Amino acid sequence: AIAQIVSASNSIRALMPTGIQPPVIVQYNASSVPVLHHPHLPLTNNLAERALRHWVIARRISHGTRTAVGSRAFALLASVIDTCRQRDHSPWDYLVAAITERRAGLPLPPLPGV
Repeated sequence: AIAQIVSASNSIRALMPTGIQPPVIVQYNASSVPVLHHPHLPLTNNLAERALRHWVIARRISHGTRTAVGSRAFALLASVIDTCRQRDHSPWDYLVAAITERRAGLPLPPLPGV
C-alpha cells in the first residue's frame, strides 16, 4: 500500500507544472494511518459522525445542559439509548427496568446482549 502511495506521488509530480511541488506527507507514522495496515477499516469516520448527528442536533435545539452533571447524564443516556438500538432492544424497556431496579436498591441490570 505504501508503494502505491509513493508511485501515485511520483505520477502526480510528473503531471505538475515545472517549479510547482505537490503536497508531501512530511512524516509517515503507521499509527496515524491505520487503514494502510488494516484494509478492513473504513477510510472515513462517516458512520460515527452520522451516529452522533442526532445527539448534536438535540443538544443544539435544547441549548445544551447547564452543568457538568447534566452533560454527563445526557451523554450516558445517549450512549445507553444508542447501544440498545444497535442491539435491537427497546431502550425504553431497559431504562424502565434500570430505574425500577435501582429504586428497589438492586444493582443496574446489564445492557442487553448482542
